[in-house]
Amino acid sequence: MRIVKTNGVDVGGDRVGVFRWFSRINHSCRPNAHYVYRPSSNKILLHALAALPPHTELLLSYLDPFFPTSVRQAQLLERYGFQCDCPRCSNAQLSDERSQEIWRLRGEVGGLTLKKGQKGRIGGKEAKKKLERVLELMDLEGVQAGRGQIAEDLARVAWGVGDFFTTSRWSSRASRWFGEELGKDSEQALSMARMAREYDSETGPEDGKHEAERLGWEQRSVREWEDIWDEVGGC
Repeated sequence: MRIVKTNGVDVGGDRVGVFRWFSRINHSCRPNAHYVYRPSSNKILLHALAALPPHTELLLSYLDPFFPTSVRQAQLLERYGFQCDCPRCSNAQLSDERSQEIWRLRGEVGGLTLKKGQKGRIGGKEAKKKLERVLELMDLEGVQAGRGQIAEDLARVAWGVGDFFTTSRWSSRASRWFGEELGKDSEQALSMARMAREYDSETGPEDGKHEAERLGWEQRSVREWEDIWDEVGGC
């Protein structure tokens, strides 16, 4: 059971899988790789998040890299028996300030409606500014995993205000980043590629079918994101 607890990977439902070579990959709160489990093939696929020099060690984050440092350290010690000494953990105060800002900004944008012509919690320009700030903070933290979702959110905001050119641009970027994180053949990457093609004009798709409507993007209120931060021990 100890081996499963330490090396097990959630493979859906109540099942946990142990993959021998995958279990040897070390942790970093600033990972250079991301993995995805494919139920159809019962395989773990590992993707480098950027071009890496030969012989570079692949590193994964064993938990959400934007949890507060104290929570990350406690969970790593309890479950895996070590404490992380990466640059982010060594500069905990600044890292936590950035992480908390990321949670807050995403929560504020999460209340924006998807429907064109309706007013959301905040305006499109403000939402765009907040999400671009999230990408900036992620870059400062050296965390690249998750950029695909932020780019999708930016495409959602642009679509919500009828800016199809920007919708296509961010959808294309989301497709590329999802491809790096989850694989080019992942549903997320393919869906964003369809979105980019559909909105590659100022008028939108001719058939009137919107990939955005088919996606059913999840929306979160500001309160929900704040609750998540509080639950994991944020300030």
